[in-house]
Amino acid sequence: MAEPSLRYRRLDPQGDMVLGNGSGTFLTGVEAMRQAISTRLKLLQGEWWERPQDGLPLFQQMLGKPATQAQKELMDLLITERIMDTKLVEGVEAVRSEMQGRAYAYSAAVRTAFGETPVEVRY
Repeated sequence: MAEPSLRYRRLDPQGDMVLGNGSGTFLTGVEAMRQAISTRLKLLQGEWWERPQDGLPLFQQMLGKPATQAQKELMDLLITERIMDTKLVEGVEAVRSEMQGRAYAYSAAVRTAFGETPVEVRY
């Protein structure tokens, strides 16, 4: 069986693609996976005109809701499912989340075809 491969264009700290540096503009392996997951978690549902149902339903189902245990569990599930739907992700472990007022934080260890990578998001 062929070894999996993934190549992702590097993003700068502002989230813009890095262009013009040859192979230095691309990420591979676990770094590419980290960016692929991060990019998928930043795409909001309805944001991409070609696939409006794709994306995290941040405004539709997550933010602006009462800070209840049920809402926190729903947010955990939506984020975990989004990560699991990322190509070459094998599992999500050690999920931790916290909701205080309007602030929500999520972290997990994600197993990928290239190794494990941490994921953290705050909304």
